[in-house]
Amino acid sequence: SLSSALSPAPVVSVTKEVPQTGIVSKGAWDVATNGANYDRLDTAYDTTLTPKILIELDQATLNNNFSVSSYETAPSGLNFKPDGTRMYLIGFVSDQIHQFNLSTPWDITTASFSTEFSFSGQDSSPSGAEFSADGTRMFLSGSNSRRIYSYTLSTPWTVNTASYDNKSYGTVATANAPQDVRFSSDGTKMYIVCNTTRKIYEYDLSTAFDLSTVSYNSVSLDVISQDSFPRGISFNSDGTKLFMIGQTSDNVNRYTLTTAWDLSTASYDNVNFNVNSQESTPDGLYVKPDQSAFYIVGATNDTIYSYDVPVVPFLELGSGSFASTDVGKTIEGNGGAAVLTATSGSYTEVTAFTDSSTIASG
Repeated sequence: SLSSALSPAPVVSVTKEVPQTGIVSKGAWDVATNGANYDRLDTAYDTTLTPKILIELDQATLNNNFSVSSYETAPSGLNFKPDGTRMYLIGFVSDQIHQFNLSTPWDITTASFSTEFSFSGQDSSPSGAEFSADGTRMFLSGSNSRRIYSYTLSTPWTVNTASYDNKSYGTVATANAPQDVRFSSDGTKMYIVCNTTRKIYEYDLSTAFDLSTVSYNSVSLDVISQDSFPRGISFNSDGTKLFMIGQTSDNVNRYTLTTAWDLSTASYDNVNFNVNSQESTPDGLYVKPDQSAFYIVGATNDTIYSYDVPVVPFLELGSGSFASTDVGKTIEGNGGAAVLTATSGSYTEVTAFTDSSTIASG
């Protein structure tokens, strides 16, 4: 209560909202907390926009390590089952492939030895191994015999069930010192890296994963500018990225293929990561299919090392660039929504995009 009168006297006014004839109000003037019953201002650029992923290989960080010295004193190759639950180590001295089970997928600290298989009947210096997409075929690159060998696994992804197919392919005419072998996901392409020619070679298979149908298609990629002693190669899941590790630079190098699995369209990204602090003679390389991690092994420390690679989602404009005033705005399309956090296109996801196709302008 007031003890005395105020001067000048206050004026109190009250406004009553009265619906007007012929005027429609949104939500009866009551805005829902989720904004569902009002219209937002559309300030979209007159251009396309595409959700993409930035893989920052050069920003990789060491994650873990796993010693294999009790199994192999000269590890030469490395591979994984695509779901990360099994790891395979190729031994230059033991002439074997060693299989490990991972209780936590992709976590090498949870690896435990499972079984092994000897390649000695075909080659005394195995340098790499690869599997068919379903795990029923296994392939060996033999650096001594200079041949690629094929095996059938009666139990998929289980190396001690392997039997030699009596099929091989001689590489001496092209890769006269094969160090690693990889296949396209559909098995119609084979790739071999050679440390004497410093090239990666591409071959066609008329029947998927069948070595008896291999032919060299005269396509190769020269990697000497990145490393004069290449040792291991790996692809991402869709064949648009190729990775190579070598013993001259001790770098993991990345290449982009504008046409998936076609080496003639490959170009160096000028992006790499040096592993010399962990291994000075790296031999084997495996890149996780989504590129969020990679693994190496070498003969100096007889240890497998794992690295995490930052994966940054971003939005790419078809033309122009985001302005500072765009930061904080909501972007919708492809069944999802995101809030822009930087002019580089990075964003915070509100609702996941259903696909990564280009979003139309406006």
